[in-house]
Amino acid sequence: MRLGTRSATWVSKTENFPEKALVYILSQRDDELIKLQTAGIAQTLNTDRFQLTEDFRKYQNQSITSFIEREIIHRALFKLERDIDITIDELSNRFGFSTTEDFEITFKKYILVKPSRYKELVKLRANHFYQKDLLHCHCSFL
Repeated sequence: MRLGTRSATWVSKTENFPEKALVYILSQRDDELIKLQTAGIAQTLNTDRFQLTEDFRKYQNQSITSFIEREIIHRALFKLERDIDITIDELSNRFGFSTTEDFEITFKKYILVKPSRYKELVKLRANHFYQKDLLHCHCSFL
């Protein structure tokens, strides 16, 4: 047996776990994301949670918990931009937060503004582009 073969095999097997964890997290429904925990993910992937935590941090440069929070906020942003009529309470419930305040705190942690303010900005941007398009259409007939 060549020197180093054993560790190379071990590394090649374990380095897939962060990728598998990533795919597993991204495949979850909106309301399931908040319930995910490292131990549960490790158990699903049949690996050690401490090793998964360490490998995931090296692979993604962030913790599993932080990645999950960011994914929730990413999905919330997408929903806010696509559905102007959705309320912050509906978003909070959709993503499984126990209170709207918890959702707002998490949202502000990553986006730096409250979700209600972000929603206002989305509406302003939409109105600005709509008015600009109307002006362009009107001017093209002159």
